[in-house]
Amino acid sequence: MTKHSLPDQYPLLERLQNATRPLLVLIGPSLTGKSTIGRMIAEQQSLNFTDTDELIENITGMSIPVIFEHLGEAEFRRLEAAAVKQALEYPDIVALGGGAVLTESTKTLLRDYQLRGGKVVFLDVSKTGISERLAQGSDRPLLAGDDALGKWQKLYEARLATYKEMSNVYLDTTNQTPQQVVDALVTVVERGLLAPQAVGGESNAGGLVLVEGAQPYEVVIGRGVSSRLADYLGAGVTKVFAIYPEPLRFLAKPVLKSLTAAGYQVIEQVVPDAEAQKTWQVAAACWEAAGEAAITRSDVVVAIGGGATTDLGGFIAATWLRGIAVVQVPTSLLAMVDAAVGGKTGINTPQGKNLVGSFHQPVAVLCDIDMLGTLPARDFSAGLAEVIKCGLIGDPVILDSILEHAKALHPWLGAATDAATWQIVVELIQRAVAVKARVTATDPEERGLREYLNYGHTLGHAIEHRENFTWRHGEAVAVGMVFAAELARLAGQLSDDEVARHREILSAVGLPVTYDGATLDELLPAMHRDKKTRGTTLRFITLDGIGNPTRLTDPPPHLLQKAYARVSSAASRESIQCGAEIVSP
Repeated sequence: MTKHSLPDQYPLLERLQNATRPLLVLIGPSLTGKSTIGRMIAEQQSLNFTDTDELIENITGMSIPVIFEHLGEAEFRRLEAAAVKQALEYPDIVALGGGAVLTESTKTLLRDYQLRGGKVVFLDVSKTGISERLAQGSDRPLLAGDDALGKWQKLYEARLATYKEMSNVYLDTTNQTPQQVVDALVTVVERGLLAPQAVGGESNAGGLVLVEGAQPYEVVIGRGVSSRLADYLGAGVTKVFAIYPEPLRFLAKPVLKSLTAAGYQVIEQVVPDAEAQKTWQVAAACWEAAGEAAITRSDVVVAIGGGATTDLGGFIAATWLRGIAVVQVPTSLLAMVDAAVGGKTGINTPQGKNLVGSFHQPVAVLCDIDMLGTLPARDFSAGLAEVIKCGLIGDPVILDSILEHAKALHPWLGAATDAATWQIVVELIQRAVAVKARVTATDPEERGLREYLNYGHTLGHAIEHRENFTWRHGEAVAVGMVFAAELARLAGQLSDDEVARHREILSAVGLPVTYDGATLDELLPAMHRDKKTRGTTLRFITLDGIGNPTRLTDPPPHLLQKAYARVSSAASRESIQCGAEIVSP
């Protein structure tokens, strides 16, 4: 039997000439219905459909079982990798074979496709569901012979991690009709959802937290809530000044497109990523753009991005015309539970973080958890630091939940995470926001109790500044919380077990608990510039027992040195694991 190879170009179906990539790529184990679902979507939506197995059969003139029998699996995988490469250049729906994701070249192609905004759907099915489908027969070569279910289960377990890694949309097809799955995927395409959908089952219910005060506002948490942005802009608004960082253009564009369709004039202000946007130069560029666009007091700023963007967007809204409305659309976990809520806005200076800013409450915060589907594992873990902080100062249930579900939360698998884990995330966000809402309603301008929200931040901000913001905010705060706990232990406020609990919870989700990048004396100047400092008196937020925050004013130098020694011991001289990456401070 002669070996075959794929030609450089080949037509399978008539293609749309102006399309450059698929709308959806379907992956998953055998018998999940990838071909059936893909073909149904294509037929219902007048789209094109490519099945890489069919593509190989058309090119070689042989069925998949015959290719396996006469050419072998290695040759089939080579043909398959070439077919995947070609198929990813076609519109509109593409289905890959069950083992296609095992090839390194295909993994690279799928990663690149996702970076360009593509959606890779992991169609999953339970063992129970697959046994019913196997009973109907299968021509899959790798399932041939006796014990097809056992063979399928073995393949599934070996490939599961790769399916999760390679996907950013998750659908469980067990007990679902093909039409139910099709309807869910059509919604994914239409709304740009990047998070898992529990098809036909109990969806992520989401929630709402009312932040009370002189200007009450809602923090809305749930799937797709950013699509409701127009509902929160208020009457009389004609222009929206939208601020977002360049790397998040793919998340911002669908939101802004919906505003344009609703009749608003959208002025887009693209800013640098992360802390690089929180400078007076970037703020000045935003003010200039707002002036050129004639933004008035009846218009609104919309900030779409992580904590740095919500800080900047809120600051621009607070300072333009001495204050206009802002709606925050946080895209990171840290921004959802911390930066976007509470009205603290600001930019950095060479001397420290958030030293220039104002208090300016948003008119709404829309926590669209779909946007967490593309969040890197390291950034998700950094956001969990602020969630844990809220648990330590005000809601110990958060701590229990994180410990119970630590394996599901770290490393973060994004949209490939199962629906149950997404529901846990929703509940953690809601609890953390509720803690912050209670505090900020009582003290909106940080004149008293609001300082409790800075638990771990005195040392944390100093570490961020020392590391030139190469550390994530949550990573630095995690070390800061351990330092504050050690300080409280030395002051007789916390027990050894309570300090150990800090380390246990933070380590369980991949956060650092040690730092050895500088001496305490090198960090003290930045700590003295902390907003809680009064004159030359250092003030720390500590705990007098878990859930009971307090202040420790001007602790003696020997206590500071002892506490710092516990977070900068010889053990910390090794690299620190931060989320999915290794950071060597």
